[in-house]
Amino acid sequence: MKKILCYLLAISVFITSSSIFAGSDYYELEIYKLLKNLLPYRGNAETSSFYSEGSIRIVGILPQYKNVNYGNNEIYVDVDKDIYDIRKFINHISYPLCFKPPEYFSQQDHRFLLFPMVKDYHASTMIVVFDNEKNHVLAGIFINSKDEDSYYKYIETRWNYDTYYSDVFFPHENKPDTQLSEEEFEKMSKQAIADGTNPPIDQDYIIKGWLHSRPDALVIKYKRKIPLVNASHNLQIGLGDKNCSLYSINFLEGIQKLLALEGQEVYELAKQLDEGDVSEKQQATQKLEEIFKEKLKKYLPCYYDTNLERKTLEQIKEFHIRQRWDIGSDFIKSLNLLEKARIL
Repeated sequence: MKKILCYLLAISVFITSSSIFAGSDYYELEIYKLLKNLLPYRGNAETSSFYSEGSIRIVGILPQYKNVNYGNNEIYVDVDKDIYDIRKFINHISYPLCFKPPEYFSQQDHRFLLFPMVKDYHASTMIVVFDNEKNHVLAGIFINSKDEDSYYKYIETRWNYDTYYSDVFFPHENKPDTQLSEEEFEKMSKQAIADGTNPPIDQDYIIKGWLHSRPDALVIKYKRKIPLVNASHNLQIGLGDKNCSLYSINFLEGIQKLLALEGQEVYELAKQLDEGDVSEKQQATQKLEEIFKEKLKKYLPCYYDTNLERKTLEQIKEFHIRQRWDIGSDFIKSLNLLEKARIL
């Protein structure tokens, strides 16, 4: 690392003494040549392959790069997760008596959980609508940059993969201050449901069993089918367009802007989708699709013009090229490389 920083020092001295490069990207390009494996979206920066380089491996930092939030505590943005990890996450926050949520997650505030999702080397976006008073997930909304029904069905199957999701809960170990026998646990669960409060176990959607080897262990198998709305956009259709992670981060930004203004309607529709009859569920699904397919366009000026028509493929490509460079620039600045080089 010291050798690399010495190189950086030499570069900085050269740039400082050469006015021809003042205000240019020369310095950044030289840093790229030295640290090409560390800088996001800078692979093959001097070739035509720059447009399709480094998309997946950096998706994890994108929420930090574009987590606008607008001071809205109802919106929670996580780092990238696989579909299985997202479903496991929401399974756990639904049963707070059994599982502790992450320290950075406040169940009292969040109603919309946003995830950049990576599955099989492809990035998309998942929105989870959460009733934080009952610890109950109302619905999921899936947004892909390609409107492919086959990929949506692939995700939906794994979203409700009831033979896959299960946990073993040890009341004495997970909650040392709550010493519950099987009978006490059952009684508490039934009473909570009767009172309409937060049930530790949702009797309607899971199957419970007790391990013979550990009589204090509760096996939880999540059987609930959570509605998943497909609100994908048909954007990633250009030749050589491998910018799925950029689509995801830009969706995240636009979704937060939309929810800041229309979050209550989205929440009510998700509740209708969860609780309504067949006709009401169909109506809620159609309205949610309209919101996240049509109204969301207003908050995606990078992809849609003022008439909400999709921009040309060349315009989208130009935007992504500039955004790739800007993300790399922000990463360089965050490392404070020039200052570190000067110290040496």
